[in-house]
Amino acid sequence: MKDEKKSSAVAFLMAAIADYASLTVRVERVMTANGSCYRSKAFAKACFNLGLKHIQTRRYTPKASSGNKRILLGSHSRGSTWGRRSCNRRDS
Repeated sequence: MKDEKKSSAVAFLMAAIADYASLTVRVERVMTANGSCYRSKAFAKACFNLGLKHIQTRRYTPKASSGNKRILLGSHSRGSTWGRRSCNRRDS
């Protein structure tokens, strides 16, 4: 996002949902920090219109913050990325 304003947060959300839709990924929930742009009525309305459940991290929780950053940056404990493995895959 270019700034942390509600209009930018909504635009980023819409672009992210469209990008995932082009990959045939259905998004059901979105997890954000507690910044004012994410607590705005505009962001809540966008989530509602998209049928998303909006989850906010608990305040002052370093554990939640580091986990979110790890997921957003794509660095997982095993070194794999989301695109390389299926969450529902069972090893035979």
